[in-house]
Amino acid sequence: MEHNTFSTRTVTFDIKTESIDMKTTSSESTKIPDYQGTVKKILSTSPKPVITDVRLGDNELTIYGDVQVTVVYETEDNTFDSINLSAPFQCTAEGDYPEGIYQHLYQASVDEIDVKPLKNRKIETECLVSIAGFSVASISCDTIDTDYAQTDLQYRYEEVGHTVMKTASIEKEVRDSLYVGDDGSEIEVLSVNCYIADTDKNLSSVGILYNATIKGSVFCKLTDEEENFVYKSFPVEVPFNCFVERDDLASIDYYSINGDIIATAAQPDNEMEESYINLALTVCTNATMFQLSSASVLSDCYSFTQSARQLTNTISAFNISSYDTKTIHLNKEIILPEAAKFVCFQDVLLSCQEERYDNKVSLLGNADVLMSLMSYNTEESFYALREALDFSADIPLEADEDCYIDTQLSKIDIKQNSAEIALSIDVELTVFKYEPVSITLVQDVALEEYEADATDSFDIIVHYMQPNEELWDIAKKYLVPAEKILQDNNFDSEGDLQEYAPILIMRS
Repeated sequence: MEHNTFSTRTVTFDIKTESIDMKTTSSESTKIPDYQGTVKKILSTSPKPVITDVRLGDNELTIYGDVQVTVVYETEDNTFDSINLSAPFQCTAEGDYPEGIYQHLYQASVDEIDVKPLKNRKIETECLVSIAGFSVASISCDTIDTDYAQTDLQYRYEEVGHTVMKTASIEKEVRDSLYVGDDGSEIEVLSVNCYIADTDKNLSSVGILYNATIKGSVFCKLTDEEENFVYKSFPVEVPFNCFVERDDLASIDYYSINGDIIATAAQPDNEMEESYINLALTVCTNATMFQLSSASVLSDCYSFTQSARQLTNTISAFNISSYDTKTIHLNKEIILPEAAKFVCFQDVLLSCQEERYDNKVSLLGNADVLMSLMSYNTEESFYALREALDFSADIPLEADEDCYIDTQLSKIDIKQNSAEIALSIDVELTVFKYEPVSITLVQDVALEEYEADATDSFDIIVHYMQPNEELWDIAKKYLVPAEKILQDNNFDSEGDLQEYAPILIMRS
């Protein structure tokens, strides 16, 4: 058997790995600094999971991350304070991870959290973390370049639709100065609680513009020269925008984009006559972009004079079949158990769980509103409030279809007076439905002499067209050019062929 040497060209496809859905735990303990009070009562805990790294090796994928936990507590001295912990986690999944350039699309959420004070001024946290998503690898394959093939081979090309994915992550710092006053009080920042409240996004020919409003508050303790102190909450409202370029994508056909505050810092500034708090927030903007593409691939070939044995490679790519966005409106009014003087801490956390069935995906989630408030009673004590606004959605699926759901908070509006709180929250679901695409490429051909066949001795053969049979299949079977079959049967195109109809094969 003789292998022919053909010129080759390289084609690139994005392939999707198997989706994973795993759970793991994270835990950490930290010592409260001596200048902070001893814990009397934990008021609220705000966990935010962040995936920091994804690594591949030996057919294993390992995901690393941290749960950033803000613990708000009341001290034995009936004062207010908070402390931040970072609880690391990691989990490993075994699978088939071919060589390529990888991008990862995973989401982490905290299902359960347990925070408790320990002896020796320590606080311990333990979290149950869910991780779901998949990876996409850009792999390169060689196929025959028929423009330079010096043989009598007949070639068949297929135009295959597939999807190219690109992810981008941009960190950007936002700064603001909050006016405190001019009475010379010493300022101690107790907590910084900010969230992305309103979002807007615009797609252009070169990228995506993400706009948002960051809201929240900085809670402080102000002490005058006579050691008298008061608590004050300073509102935050800062605009934010970030532009994500499409880079090497020819276009952006579908996308999702969201922002997350990953770091906060607040520093008092008393150097001038007027006092300020300098606020610095680090926002990470994450974008996932999809380009619908197509490739013409050599999928089959044959020779009139020799037997052509093919070396092929089959790739499992994927294609986005549909894209949809849906906004779920959540509203609730809460009567406070005690009249509130002001809010010391507030945050909104989003968590979701997916249940997969044969013909649908059921999404169950909640927007968890966490608040710590100071009451109007004589002792000005603190109390906590936690409200979960539940939501659900069903995503119908066709056969062989699957989906990826990006869930984010697109609007947060919290209005509060001394007696009640009104919550208005929008949850935006972006649903990408995709289906597998099997692509077969001819990488090499071995030619050898034909063995005699009974049909070789006939110059005219009558063939009856079979269901799902194509003109190429007939031409390859009888080693006759497809154009000749059409001409000999007075057909204008392949569309004239009918199932079970006789077709004359003229071999001379």
